[in-house]
This record gives sequence, structure tokens and C-alpha cells, in this order.
Amino acid sequence: SIEKTDFSIIEDYEKFCFNWFILHPEFESVRPDHLVLPSHMFFGGWQTLDPKFPDGYLGKLYELEHKPIIWSSYYFKEYYEKIGLNNDFEINYLLFEKPFKQFIEKQGNTDNDIKGFLDDGRTGVLTMGVPIAKHLGFEKIILVGCDSNYNQSSGESNYFYSSELHTSKSTRTESLTSTWTDVGPGQFAYAIVSEALQKDGIKLLDATIDGALKTVPKISLYNV
Repeated sequence: SIEKTDFSIIEDYEKFCFNWFILHPEFESVRPDHLVLPSHMFFGGWQTLDPKFPDGYLGKLYELEHKPIIWSSYYFKEYYEKIGLNNDFEINYLLFEKPFKQFIEKQGNTDNDIKGFLDDGRTGVLTMGVPIAKHLGFEKIILVGCDSNYNQSSGESNYFYSSELHTSKSTRTESLTSTWTDVGPGQFAYAIVSEALQKDGIKLLDATIDGALKTVPKISLYNV
């Protein structure tokens, strides 16, 4: 869906991107305000004692003219400071780590609060992106490019870029596939988060083009 998205429509919006979006050819024109790096798999896996960026990522990050604010787990603070990334980027840390995090769909609820350990929404958008947006005071959150259909279509890539550039570890294939079925925990987690946000007076809307998400109200990006 990212390839079908006209980013000029959201030019005046505050924008969040995640993980590998820095590879997008329009990154410099989109100018995301925030780069969210929530995944422990991105740095080598849960409870790794030797965290590091995926091959090629750090170089690409430093090539960017536009410097987004980085959000990540406090677990990696020591690593960021060791490589000096905090000298070149503003970095904010949140608590997201085992054994303290819980799956949203198993709890059946979440408060989308960054003041304690974050809940695991099966996707960085829910786990870290939504709580950050709530904390910053936004009353409307619009999803763009959240296809929510990992491994559901044979022969289609899960990424908008070449899989050869995806040098980070990924969740086990069988787990990723079962998470994003029509009745999987990913869909359920979105429903729980959406309902919790509504109670706080915040709208969560999905403007993903042809996305598979069924538990969040749809909206056209041209009518935001």
C-alpha cells in the first residue's frame, strides 16, 4: 500500500515512521517527525547481550539529511550511547522488555500509557507508536501503510523494499502468519487499542490503501 500512497496529502501532519522506512525513496520529502524503533528483533533478539543495528542500517541512518526524533526501548540506551548516536539524534526511551511486557490481546485491555512498561501489541504501531501519540496529546491517529497482512498472500513481499535489504531478524514465520489472519491476535489487539483510545476521546482511523485491517474504522486519505 505504501507504493500507492500520495504522501503529499499528509504533508502538514505530524508523522511517525517505523524501523525500515528510512529506505523509502521519498523519506527526505516526507520528513517524518518521529522514527520509532520498538522491536527487540531489530537489534538481535529479546534479551540480547550484544545489541546492534542490522547490517547497513546505521550507515543509512547517518546519510539522512532530515533527522527525525528517535524512540526506542530503554534496554538499548547503553548501546546507543556507546556508538554515540545520542550525540547526533534526539532519542527518547520507553520501557519495553521481557519479562515485564504483556500481550494486549491476552490481557484484553491496555491503557496506551508510556509511564510504565509498554504492552505488546504485536506491532510497533500499537506497542510504541500509539502510546507516544497519546502522550504527545494527539486526538486523531491515522494509520497509513499498515497492511496488516503478513504472509497472507503467497508470492507477495511483506515489504515495500527488496527483501535483500531486510537484514534484521524477523518473528518466526508461523507465528507471524497466525498473528495476521482475519481472526488473529493482531486484529484483536487493534480492536482493543481502538476501543481504549475512544474512551480517552482519541480517534484511531485506518487510511491504508487496500489494507487487511478489519477492526479499525476505515477512512480515505483524501478525507482526513
